[in-house]
Amino acid sequence: MDDLYPRIPSPPLPPPLKLSEYEGTYTHPAYPTLKVTTDCPNHSLFPKVSGKRKLGPHRLCAKPLHSAFGSSALVLELRHVTGDFWVVGTLMYGATSATRGKFVLSPEGAINQISIEMEPTMALEHKGIHWKKTT
Repeated sequence: MDDLYPRIPSPPLPPPLKLSEYEGTYTHPAYPTLKVTTDCPNHSLFPKVSGKRKLGPHRLCAKPLHSAFGSSALVLELRHVTGDFWVVGTLMYGATSATRGKFVLSPEGAINQISIEMEPTMALEHKGIHWKKTT
């Protein structure tokens, strides 16, 4: 996690909203529609982390609503880091990876979108793919 978020406040900032506010459907014109939920499997995509930098207790999961490759082809687990920032574990065709993600709030304080650095070049440039929350 130190590679993804080298400097976070101690203690970390809590999520600005209840986890239920993050749940919903997120769309992108070129990527699969994601269903974000608090209903996660018992097992985590992340290994147990030792040392002082541990993953936070707040957890969300996401899967594509429709996929030609099946519902288990892509699984995302989001673990809260600080504020609007999350570490995103990805399980794609049996391979796991972790990257940065963040939720973007509207001026009214509602979740507007999620941004995830899904591809390696995006992580290098700190740019993500933006899915808009639709429900």
